[in-house]
Amino acid sequence: MKIVIPCICGERFEYEIDENMVKGEFSGGVVPLLVPHKDHFVTVYLDRKFGVRGVEKVIFIKKTHSVVVSSPYTRKEIEEILEELLKKYNYKKNYPSFVANLALKMNSPEGIFYAGRIIGYKEWLKLKEYLLKIGGEYELVPEEILKSEIFPLVKKLCKTKLVDKGSCLIADKTIIPQFIIGIAQGILDAILEKSGGEVEIKVQYEIIGEKVILKLI
Repeated sequence: MKIVIPCICGERFEYEIDENMVKGEFSGGVVPLLVPHKDHFVTVYLDRKFGVRGVEKVIFIKKTHSVVVSSPYTRKEIEEILEELLKKYNYKKNYPSFVANLALKMNSPEGIFYAGRIIGYKEWLKLKEYLLKIGGEYELVPEEILKSEIFPLVKKLCKTKLVDKGSCLIADKTIIPQFIIGIAQGILDAILEKSGGEVEIKVQYEIIGEKVILKLI
């Protein structure tokens, strides 16, 4: 079905969603859906009747759910594309070739976001693997989310710096900004899962050319 979205940029546009997929994500009054529009994404809050209750420009982790993506590719298809590419490229050592070929194989902002999300999720779990294996508990420090959780991975892929005492992360030369935003969301997904869901953090982003700016709000 199609929904009409009043975007934060001032335009209204139609977006096709998979009703069955979105229905399965309701755990509260609304479900957040990440939607691409021109050179940006917006988070659209849908009620159970698929009415638009709000629109904002954030990625976030919340107590009961994370942002949902309605992609033209299934998760299985995206994982298969990633598996094929990862056999040819080490995405940390050869990020430009990896992400350029990802875009060639998957001409969809949502799909590229989802690919980054999968990698961000898995990489965060790898970094915390030892702690989690020995039964340690992950303790989240909300004010350190960009510095301690997202920065360590993103800095391996592109020119990245922290400003404003760690409350703002700037990633430059990203080539495909949607991939970096996806990585950030994947990391937040993993944190939500391992922290028992009792957190609520919002990270706002801005895309300027190949630059991604993440801000803790």
